[in-house]
Amino acid sequence: RMARESVVLLKNEKNTLPLRKDLKKIVVLGPNADNESVQLGNYNGFPTTLVTPLAGIRAKVGKGTEVVYVQGVDYASNTVYEPVDINKQLAFNGQPGFKAEYFKGIDLGGAPVATRQEAGLDRYLANVKMEVAPGLPAENFSARYQAVFTPEKTEELALQISGDDGYRLFVDDKLVIDAWQGRGFSTNQHVLRTTAGQKLNLRLEYLQTDRRTILKFTGAKVVTMNAANILAQVKDADAVVMVGGISPKLEGEEMNVKVPSFSGGDRTTIGLPQVQTDLLKVLHSSGKPVILALMTGSALATPWEAEHLPAIVNSWYGGQAAGTALADVLFGDYNPAGRLPVTFYKSETQLPAFDDYSMAGRTYRYFTGEPLFPFGHGLSYTTFKYSNLKVLSKPATGQPIRVSVEVQNTGQRAGDEVVQLYVRHPGATGRVAQHALEGFRRINLAPGARQTLQFTLAPRQLSRLNAQAQRVELAEKVQVFVGGGQPLKAAVAAGRVLQADVALTGVPVVL
Repeated sequence: RMARESVVLLKNEKNTLPLRKDLKKIVVLGPNADNESVQLGNYNGFPTTLVTPLAGIRAKVGKGTEVVYVQGVDYASNTVYEPVDINKQLAFNGQPGFKAEYFKGIDLGGAPVATRQEAGLDRYLANVKMEVAPGLPAENFSARYQAVFTPEKTEELALQISGDDGYRLFVDDKLVIDAWQGRGFSTNQHVLRTTAGQKLNLRLEYLQTDRRTILKFTGAKVVTMNAANILAQVKDADAVVMVGGISPKLEGEEMNVKVPSFSGGDRTTIGLPQVQTDLLKVLHSSGKPVILALMTGSALATPWEAEHLPAIVNSWYGGQAAGTALADVLFGDYNPAGRLPVTFYKSETQLPAFDDYSMAGRTYRYFTGEPLFPFGHGLSYTTFKYSNLKVLSKPATGQPIRVSVEVQNTGQRAGDEVVQLYVRHPGATGRVAQHALEGFRRINLAPGARQTLQFTLAPRQLSRLNAQAQRVELAEKVQVFVGGGQPLKAAVAAGRVLQADVALTGVPVVL
């Protein structure tokens, strides 16, 4: 439920969404289309099951719909890694998989306490009370895994390891991945050129101190995006869904990230990585309807996408059911009503320098330019009408005031509306917010249904700071706006946001 309610429909030109479930072919692309880790954000637990957008879409469509997946690009690179079943290419002494040796202590010292054959390495032990081998608790242990790798194809291949804590990989006794000093989760890979049938000796060593045990060894074919191949995949598609954005592996706290547009977990630009825009341009050139589904933990600037693509959805880092929630919105089983809790700017050029700590020019309260998508924005598959905005109590300083408004669902579908109330002080001078959100309610209305809502504004919500930094409620004109978004000029002129002028009487009240 939380994942569905947070999805924001940013654009939906010509009712591109929702998609029909009986389309003949849908092509799904993008670095977040089939990536479980992106859904969990930072400082996360590990659920037992996750549904990616690709899985959610496949589960949603009818039996006659073909769903084709092509990753296309990585987050900031046109090189992608297509999974390869490497386990069936591994053996030791004629037995499939790895020879595994487990040791007490973290230095691989002494004789192993257990030796066995592992068909593959995809281990997750949640706590130290579990055993990695009979009689060996999952803490303060080490392991050595050995196998002969016989490649089936001549190709560029990535050997990938995810682990917590330390690990290192040797190929023909040469150290190629060294994360032995790691104390925490990390992912690394080594790319090599394989020759079909030419054997390679692999040795993977691992250590675990305490807490959880994670070790995963996989292989992936290295592929560079080819526009002609992409267009060949989508030429007969009825719809294209690109699941892009960024990842908690790129944006976070004190991270060892060296990727274009990112530095140490910080973002050097708010734009969607260029390689993703390049892929979207290729897809757009096909003439097929292209839907962009974003996953992000912060604002993204997508000006080209907003101008050229018919539909854009933002699903944030939606948790374990993110794929189901996104598919519910894409195919109309859920009517989206999420609203942006931050401003999506057109680019960082609209913002002051990062080391300018004043609020001037930042956030919906002080930004006077035209955003890409404003704070509070979000569309629906139905429409709503506002009427009868009234001030129900005598407006006097030091006393709360009540306002009411009527909302009607004027569309053909049931849906939620987020009714937003803003306050503006038109006579204020100096550094003052142009307006401020002082209340909101999320309501559900059936087609044609009406509901009257009441809001109570406390004196503090009608006050402002004076030159002495005191919060004071003055006897002055205050404007109250209620509607489906911010009181922007176009929204007020079109009646999507209603305005009531309130003349406060009385004496100034210091709060």
